[in-house]
Amino acid sequence: MLIHKDDDLAEVEISGRRFIGKNLVLSVSLAREFQCEKPWSAISVATYKDFAHIDGKYRISLLQLAFPDMDLPRKGWDPFSCEQAREVFDFTEKYWNISEVFMIHCEAGISRSAAIAAALHKVYIGGDNNKYWKIYRPNALVYSTLLKVAVERNLWDSTADPDTPHSTRETADPAPTHLFTTEEEEWT
Repeated sequence: MLIHKDDDLAEVEISGRRFIGKNLVLSVSLAREFQCEKPWSAISVATYKDFAHIDGKYRISLLQLAFPDMDLPRKGWDPFSCEQAREVFDFTEKYWNISEVFMIHCEAGISRSAAIAAALHKVYIGGDNNKYWKIYRPNALVYSTLLKVAVERNLWDSTADPDTPHSTRETADPAPTHLFTTEEEEWT
C-alpha cells in the first residue's frame, strides 16, 4: 500500500516493512505481495523464465527479464547482456515519468534488482547512489552493463559525474579468455 509520496520518494509498506524511494527493490516473495494505490511499473527478474505473478492493479507496465545472478561469465550460462540493458532503458524511458514507483525484483532482492535500481538511480535521479551498496549487494556485471549502455545512449555522462560508481570493479570487466575453451564460447 502506498502510504506517502513526497517529490520522487514514495514510501510503501509491505507486510509491515517500509521501503522508501522511487526505485523499490524487493525479493520475489515481497513482489508477490506488493500493492500500490498509485501508478507503478515493474521490472521482474528471474534466472529462468519462471516469473512471479505480480498484482496488476494500478500497474502501468511490466518488463520481464531472465538471466542468472553472476558477476563473471560461466560456461553454459548467458549473463546479463547489452541487449537486456537496452530493454531496461527502453522500458524506463517509456514509463519512468508516468510511474510513481518503479518496483524491481529478483529472487532474493539483493543483487540483480539492486543493480538495476542503482543504475536507474544514477541515470535518472543522479547523485549519490551509495545506499544501494550499504543495503544490498548489487551485481557488478548488471550495473556496469547498464551504465555502459546509458553512456552509449547519451543518457548518462560518466566523465561529468563526480560520483563515479564504485561498483564497476574488475569483476564487471569482460571475462578473461582463459575461462573458455574455444573462441565461440568467449563472451563479447
